[in-house]
Amino acid sequence: HQGLHARGRRRHAAHPAAGGPRLDRRAQEKLGQFLWDTVFGVNAEEAWQRLQCEGGDIRIVTSDEHIASLPWALMGQRGQHAVLQRGSMVSLATPGPTDRTAGLPPLPKLLFAIPEPLDCEPTNGQGHVRAIEAVLQHHSPRYDRDDRLRVVTRWQEFQHEASTFQPDLVYFYGHGEGDDRSATLLFEDDSNRTTRIPIADFAATLRHDREKAPTIVYVNACHGADFGYLGVGWQ
Repeated sequence: HQGLHARGRRRHAAHPAAGGPRLDRRAQEKLGQFLWDTVFGVNAEEAWQRLQCEGGDIRIVTSDEHIASLPWALMGQRGQHAVLQRGSMVSLATPGPTDRTAGLPPLPKLLFAIPEPLDCEPTNGQGHVRAIEAVLQHHSPRYDRDDRLRVVTRWQEFQHEASTFQPDLVYFYGHGEGDDRSATLLFEDDSNRTTRIPIADFAATLRHDREKAPTIVYVNACHGADFGYLGVGWQ
């Protein structure tokens, strides 16, 4: 427990280089190895071989916000990450029932929030959406932006569609940022520049009417799970 906390505080270390900070991949590999060895102990090698052969869902169950904030997606062996092994995933969960299922209707309504503020690093969000739309429309022509799909970039648009469209699934693709005191998702304002929305407000908007809340919320944002109780997973 104490070892996890100590390593967690160093997880964002980087080294300056010309043009700005660069990613320390060696540190990522070491941290991933540490997390794997800490979880599996003396069975670490056997567990890795089994994962490579069979795949699997590694679920970190904890109510400790500091442990939940660690970069579990990095865990692995010999410079390889578990999440990149075929048929494998790493997820977080809080203690409680694990047999709940998320049922969706045959043609679920989808709300995509794909903000690309002009003052942020580009994400190619619109290209990402077009690729998803092509897959969806292959299965049903009803997945156009007038029927089963809505795509927004601004916070006010998101609030409106969450309330009136009542999606079954919400997908956010964009930037997140924060620290120990705040955690936000970056939407666009009326000038297509950044407006920072607390993750707690994002969650509250979707929970406003619990009977009509979406079944699945998928937030694909940098640092979305880094902020303990303020982060995406807990909120």
